[in-house]
Amino acid sequence: MFGYIKGTVTEIFLDYVIIENSDIGFKLSTSQFTNRKLEIGKEAKLYTKLNVREDDISLLGFADRRELKMYELLNSVSKVGPKVAFSVLSTYDTDSLQAIINNSDATLLSKAPGVGKKTAERIILELRDKVDKKAVGMQPSIYNIFEADTDEALEVLMSLGFTKIEASRAVESAKAENPASDTSELIKFALGKLSKI
Repeated sequence: MFGYIKGTVTEIFLDYVIIENSDIGFKLSTSQFTNRKLEIGKEAKLYTKLNVREDDISLLGFADRRELKMYELLNSVSKVGPKVAFSVLSTYDTDSLQAIINNSDATLLSKAPGVGKKTAERIILELRDKVDKKAVGMQPSIYNIFEADTDEALEVLMSLGFTKIEASRAVESAKAENPASDTSELIKFALGKLSKI
């Protein structure tokens, strides 16, 4: 239906964004990986996929073709739907996920919210022969993980009324200064930084 949508980002939420094009606001379900690349008021181009269910029709948005391809691979796994696929993509970027699957690391994959050990093993089993340099992209040498603690801290700060940009900058700064912090500590340090704005 749509290959991609290009327009101005007007709103950013935890699991979707609004992009305005020709006076129409398109709601696109997105991963945290994609959201981190967007900024309100800036132009963005998201590759899209139409998701049709019995009770809903939604538009999915992806930062690049590689993330879209990985989503399609995840969604092809038995008993893995869009919700679980987006949870995985919000926890690991495409390179990290490819490395996890290639290394059969079910323990690390199961750290994604909503992904149990059996689901992680199923994803690895069904995608091991499909995830390679040709299908997804360059072979990573290290994991580049978006930790769940960071996402949870962002969610709390945004629920308190801070914008995504303010929350992201504060959490990133807090994480850099206190790398061993858990979610509650990250929120505490980030709030301290936000109070100085």
